[in-house]
Amino acid sequence: METSAKISWSGPQGMPPIIQAEGPTARAGEGSQEIVHSQRPNSMGTIINVIPHNTPKTGGNATSAERVGTGLKHFGWNVSTIHYGLPLPKAEGILAWNAWTVAAPLIAQGIDLAHMVVVWTGTDLWDGLAQEPDLPARLDRVLCHVVFTESARARLLEYAPHWHDRIVVIAPGVDEYLFHPHRVDTPSIPTILVAGGIREVKRTHWAVDLVESMREAGTLAELWLVGPARDSSEAARVQDRAKTRPWVKVWGEIPRVQMPSMYCRATVLLNTSRAEGVSNALMEAMACGIPVVAANIDGNASLIDHGQTGWLFNSAEDFVRRMPRILDDAQSRHRIVVAAREAIRQKHGAHREAAAYRSLFEKGVSARH
Repeated sequence: METSAKISWSGPQGMPPIIQAEGPTARAGEGSQEIVHSQRPNSMGTIINVIPHNTPKTGGNATSAERVGTGLKHFGWNVSTIHYGLPLPKAEGILAWNAWTVAAPLIAQGIDLAHMVVVWTGTDLWDGLAQEPDLPARLDRVLCHVVFTESARARLLEYAPHWHDRIVVIAPGVDEYLFHPHRVDTPSIPTILVAGGIREVKRTHWAVDLVESMREAGTLAELWLVGPARDSSEAARVQDRAKTRPWVKVWGEIPRVQMPSMYCRATVLLNTSRAEGVSNALMEAMACGIPVVAANIDGNASLIDHGQTGWLFNSAEDFVRRMPRILDDAQSRHRIVVAAREAIRQKHGAHREAAAYRSLFEKGVSARH
């Protein structure tokens, strides 16, 4: 499990002005009820997004919950987002963003299972099932289960084969009104960007090691790390490496509305995770027209068509071998980003995503009446 870390660094100057995002995520600590509501006339009812207790505003679950919540509001639902912690307000539906750290604890505290949709987001599919193989038994009577990919569905069925008709695949969406190509000043040296919370599952320290090996092999580039420190051990490993490597720039957490400019200043986005559902950062970078290079793991391989919409690597040696051509071949990068943007447009629209969640809850409400 993760531990929160209060570690911060002072990053380089020159970021664009901070713009306040609409619809901030509320925090509800254990026993509290500080919630943001969006009331709409003739509402379908209320849905509560519940995200893990230590998820920052820029975290993947918070981003996904906010995006889906915004879409559901357009369909007439009132939507609130809170961090895990009881009591919960009365609602027609609950979206639990992580089976392991949200859904199972809620159920243990007596939440009505028939109103809950469980979203398996990544660590629950890999670490959660590996450490607690009885997890599906505790979630057997919820309304339904959502996964992001067919391969995730297959993994879940290995543990709960009787869920064949209760697992729904909903491809995560991207806010294309925010994430699209921007005109920005770019650094003179190739820049590799890693975006996401600094935590063990993201293997952020490995990104430093990979780029160092690449530089030692003769390909120069800077490495930018963007995201909050969420795991004290991983943050310490990253901090130790950054202190002695001036080509590593640690920016810390950046407001989501500034991320399109950050993506567009980079030459490529790098993902080094050991486990993913589907990475918001990868999808956002692809929507912004930035090439992506990612570790060849299940979630990344479900998103990236290797050599067509991005690149996958299998080892440090594979990464070092591929990167010189990726950084030097502007024509190939252009071909990749055009195909990647089209793939995001066709498969990862935020409206389509919200409509799928709407259908789940409307069917659930109908079944109870």
